[in-house]
Amino acid sequence: MKQLFLSIVILFSFSGCRFDSIKSKLFSLFKDKNQTAPAPPPPVANTKPIPPKPINPKKLYTSKCAGCHGMWGGAKAMGVSKPLFNQKAVVLAQKLKAYKKNPAYGYTGRKKIMQYVAGGITNKEIEALANYIEKNFKKQ
Repeated sequence: MKQLFLSIVILFSFSGCRFDSIKSKLFSLFKDKNQTAPAPPPPVANTKPIPPKPINPKKLYTSKCAGCHGMWGGAKAMGVSKPLFNQKAVVLAQKLKAYKKNPAYGYTGRKKIMQYVAGGITNKEIEALANYIEKNFKKQ
């Protein structure tokens, strides 16, 4: 009898289906009167979440912004925007978040590029990028 039970459990375990409820019903059919159900497995220990990667604003600027705004933020992107020199982080972050959130912000075809770029970065990355620009791009 026990061999039959084990055969059925093994069959279900290799078939890939979840057999917890079937196993408990089968166990109740074939168990000895003196035998008790096996103890449930111990709960999985809580693991700490993987911390997010630190934001590298210089790398972010180089990969997302420098192509149009120049390596040091002095270029007029697409010949229309003002250089990034001496802009405040709060203002830059507000503009980037507006590009990200509101498709009508920027209204011209050239500004669609900014909507695409801002849409691909998180708000935390926007904040880090804006602070990096304010601290490092100062025109004397």
